[in-house]
Amino acid sequence: MLTFAGRTIPNTENMGVEDITMSMAAEFCESFLPDIWREINVKFIEAPGNYHGFKAVAVTFTSAIAEMAIQRKNISAANNIGAIAGVLAEHNYPTYYVSKSLLESLKRTHPPTGMTWEGLKLPHPGAVFMLPIGALKDIATNSDIVMIGYARFLASTPIKVPGVKMSINPWDKERISVFYSIGNGMTTQDCTFPLTQSLEPDPEWIDRATEQYRKETGDDTSVSGEFTSYITGIIANLILVMQARPEIVEHGGGMGKRLKSGLLIHRPNFIGRKYVVVRKQRTVGERHFTELDWRCGHFKQQHYGAGGKDTKIIWIDPYIAYVRGAASGKRVS
Repeated sequence: MLTFAGRTIPNTENMGVEDITMSMAAEFCESFLPDIWREINVKFIEAPGNYHGFKAVAVTFTSAIAEMAIQRKNISAANNIGAIAGVLAEHNYPTYYVSKSLLESLKRTHPPTGMTWEGLKLPHPGAVFMLPIGALKDIATNSDIVMIGYARFLASTPIKVPGVKMSINPWDKERISVFYSIGNGMTTQDCTFPLTQSLEPDPEWIDRATEQYRKETGDDTSVSGEFTSYITGIIANLILVMQARPEIVEHGGGMGKRLKSGLLIHRPNFIGRKYVVVRKQRTVGERHFTELDWRCGHFKQQHYGAGGKDTKIIWIDPYIAYVRGAASGKRVS
C-alpha cells in the first residue's frame, strides 16, 4: 500500500507512485484531505481534450500543503510551495492554457539576456500555465510536466497557506518563486530566487542554493540548476508574450453554470489557441538554426513615443525552415 502525507492510499497494492493517475490522486485528496481540498478546488474549468482540468491544480497544491503540514519539524523545506499556493489563492488561481504550437515556439526562444525579473511586468502576482499532455518532460523522471507557474513574494508580508492554520513569515526582500508539477500532480519542484536574477537564472547559482538548502534541511532534493533555469525561461517567455501579443490571449471566465457540487464552471483562458508555427524556405548555409532547422525566436525592447522614452516588448517569432533536399531524406547543413 502506498502512503502519502501520513495517510494510506487505499487499493494501491503492488502499485508505485508513478501508477497513480491524476483522477485517483484527486479522489484521494478529496476524501482524505477535505479541508485543504475545499479551499483549493474552487472552480471547474472545461479543459480542452489534451489537457488536465483545474483539478490538477487542486491536486498539486493539496498534496504539497498536506506534506508541508506534517513536516513542521522541517518547515523551511516546504515554505516555498505553501507560499505559492497562498499567493495564487489570493487571486483565485489565475490559470492559462498554452497551445502546443506556441509552447514549441517559446521553448526555442530565449528571453532578453539583459532583463531581470525586477523589470518584468507580471499579469498577476502569481499564475498557473497548463501545458498539453506530453509536450514537456521532466529531465529527471521523463514524466509529463502538466503545469508550470510562478508567484511573487512581497517583502514584509506574511502569506496565509490555504487549508491549514499556518502563515509563511515574510522574506526580507521580494522574491520570485517558480514551480512545475509532474505526472499525477503529487510531485512538485520549485525554486525561489531574488528579483535581480536574469529571466533565465544562473544555473550555477541555483545549484549552489540547492546544495545549501540540502545541508540546512536534510532534504534529498536533486533539482537541476540548468533544467530549472530552462523552465524559468519558458515561464518568463509566456509572461512576455502575453504583453507582446495580447491579441493571442483569450479570456474565458464563468459560464453562469455550476456543477452539482456548487463549483462554478469556467471556460479556459487560452494563450495561442490559433497560433501557427511559420515555415519558411531557407538557403543552404544560413546559420543560427537549432535542431530540426528551427530558427530561434527572440524578444527585444522597442523604444517609441516622444523622444523614444517609452518601451514595449516585441517578439520575433521563431520558424521552421524548409531546406532543399530534405524531402529526399538528405541532411543539408
